[in-house]
Amino acid sequence: MRNVASLFKIALYVTVVLMAVIPALASETRERFGQRKESRIAYSKAKTGIDYLKLRLAAASLAESAAVLREAHFHKHQAELFDDFPVWLRKRYGAKMTADRWDEIMYGRLFCARQVLEENADLWDLLSPAQRIALLDRSLPTTSEIPLERLPCAP
Repeated sequence: MRNVASLFKIALYVTVVLMAVIPALASETRERFGQRKESRIAYSKAKTGIDYLKLRLAAASLAESAAVLREAHFHKHQAELFDDFPVWLRKRYGAKMTADRWDEIMYGRLFCARQVLEENADLWDLLSPAQRIALLDRSLPTTSEIPLERLPCAP
């Protein structure tokens, strides 16, 4: 009888512990999933914002262009705040791309685009989108991340 009572106490103790631990683990897992999702969204906003920056700037007035540039810069910084940021870089670019290297490349593009806007501030609103693209080409090159021969639009 004593063994049964001891086993019952042990089973009760284990049940109580599990009732406390399982919800905590589930909550932690749910929170981690949410953070990972936010991290992916932040990275996507940063990368897409810079990938399409030339087109957005070419279609915008000087005032709108400044806001677009500031927004792209903000999203770059937001993406870099997350612990998962290097994970997204590895998935997209492979092991050769580090967070520091990506930061340098993206900052370079943003800085050079800003320079183009500043150097052409007086004329920006008078230029056609094609003229703006020509000015931005060096700062924001249109490059494919996959071999050109694999693209459907390849010459």
